[in-house]
Amino acid sequence: MRKEIKKDARLRLKNTYWMMVVLCLFMAAIGLSYSSSLDALRSQPAEGSSDFASLVYSKIVEGHDDQAVDMTTDYIKEEKHISWKIGIVSLEHAKGIFANAANSFGSGKLLLKIYYAIKSVTGSKSAAIGFFVIVSLLFIFLVYFMVYKPLEIAIKRAVLEMRQYDKYPVSRMLYLLRIKQYWNVVAAQLLKTVYTVLWMLTVAGAVIKTFSYMMVPYILAENPSVGAKEAITLSRKMMDGHKWEAFKLELSFLGWHILSIVTFGLSGIFFSNPYREMTLAEYYKFVRADAKNKLIKDTDYLDDKYLFEFADEELLSRYYRDSIDALKEAEAEYPQHTGLRRFFENTIGLILFYDDDEKQYQKIKTLRLALKNHKAAIAKEMYPFRLFMQNHTEDEVKLGSVQYQRHYSLSSIIFMFFSVSFIGWCYEVSIHLVKDGIFVNRGVLHGPWLPIYGSGGILILLILYKLREKPIIEFISAIVLCGFVEYFTSWFLQVTHDGMKWWDYHGYFLNINGRVCGEGLLVFGLGGLAIVYLLAPFLDNHFRHIPKKIAIVVAALLIGVYVTDMVYSNSHPNMGAGITDYAVQTAEQIDTVIADLEVS
Repeated sequence: MRKEIKKDARLRLKNTYWMMVVLCLFMAAIGLSYSSSLDALRSQPAEGSSDFASLVYSKIVEGHDDQAVDMTTDYIKEEKHISWKIGIVSLEHAKGIFANAANSFGSGKLLLKIYYAIKSVTGSKSAAIGFFVIVSLLFIFLVYFMVYKPLEIAIKRAVLEMRQYDKYPVSRMLYLLRIKQYWNVVAAQLLKTVYTVLWMLTVAGAVIKTFSYMMVPYILAENPSVGAKEAITLSRKMMDGHKWEAFKLELSFLGWHILSIVTFGLSGIFFSNPYREMTLAEYYKFVRADAKNKLIKDTDYLDDKYLFEFADEELLSRYYRDSIDALKEAEAEYPQHTGLRRFFENTIGLILFYDDDEKQYQKIKTLRLALKNHKAAIAKEMYPFRLFMQNHTEDEVKLGSVQYQRHYSLSSIIFMFFSVSFIGWCYEVSIHLVKDGIFVNRGVLHGPWLPIYGSGGILILLILYKLREKPIIEFISAIVLCGFVEYFTSWFLQVTHDGMKWWDYHGYFLNINGRVCGEGLLVFGLGGLAIVYLLAPFLDNHFRHIPKKIAIVVAALLIGVYVTDMVYSNSHPNMGAGITDYAVQTAEQIDTVIADLEVS
């Protein structure tokens, strides 16, 4: 039996291999499971940051907050952070938003801030320690039961769907919210944890009940509406006579676990972790079928049979009738043009003006995008979510108001450039205003715009036009494209302005000659996705309502003001307070660690 289950798991893994690899990597990255597979990829300071934070936490709880302050002060003064260099790429951990957050926690500084904030309210050291412990435990509780445990159910559901179907939409990970069963799952997982902890007080119970409750996550994944006690009781009955069998199944992966350690986690990442997850899903199918054959009480809850078999054509036709009709309309050809218009439309998605042909094009593209998952369900390539017992009344296909498969008119592109440039300027000004209380007019120009953001946004919209249907490739391409633009801009400004630097990323993680850094590129990549899939379609919906003549006049005025600023700034670049002397200003500000931690 065990060999057959594992054989079936290997066969199913072939069709969904990369999806399973990514899913298990995600689980390892957030610490939900398989986190040891990433140990070789983790780099720790001389004193591991998480270990050091734990020491600071212990000192606070023991009432030695003065020692905790001394430890944190020494830690920060010694600047314990990673600083490597591979060629021109610098792997540092000293500056930046991510580095500051990591160092703030790793040094214990954040913990001390929370403790002193509580102490300032309570006015008592003992009360502050008590509340500090309660707050920290509450935070752990919320993260564990409100995030991790529901996510565990969503992941089990994903594996069950991938066991039967070749495609899985990432948006399905939020299905608990969609069907409004989130709180029921939280309650069930909480009760299961309580029972498990209580049974751990006995040696035999700790082992036995681990396998008795093994099916709870899968039961909830199949039917999230099952009550907490019902799910636990059903799992216990289903595992009667199967616990030793389940133990041997888990034991059969011991060799793979050892191999993962020997290969620094690589064999786990690329095979054994996905293999184990798929095997457990196959095992749930086996135990579920056995329970139904034995007519075990409450197996009626396990009624989502389309996780284990394909729906017949008649049923799919009935539940997806509106989608089938809409697919016929979506298959219609949208208007095709010739000459330069066709070249610009098909290559970079640019049109001169928004007209009736463009309305027809967007309508058809919107239908095709909205019906993509429905088409896969009808073709039995994806789980037919409309047949899910909690969601039989799914709404008919609706046209998306922020549909990203569109062409942009020339006036929209111009307005988009200035909008994103202004948003970028506000973003950078806000960072320094919040962090240091100083207004910093960022950039070489004098106006409220940072053209590097606008240029990057427009280049992503136009040059990466053909990649919009592939978000992951779009994300990576946006990072590369924006990185090139930022690096070239930095070099060009330095060369044309006598070596003057308007930004310097030395000290930031993964920086290249101080011109670009990993943190900035990640922001550009995420920002690029936000622009393509949310911001640009949203803004374009409004820009299209501007009358053509008014749009031309406004665009011309904006370009005129911008060109004037460029010409003036070429000979009189923005070099006022907050630009070239910003570092001097902040260095002159007295900001010691102790003063930051003390309570007035």
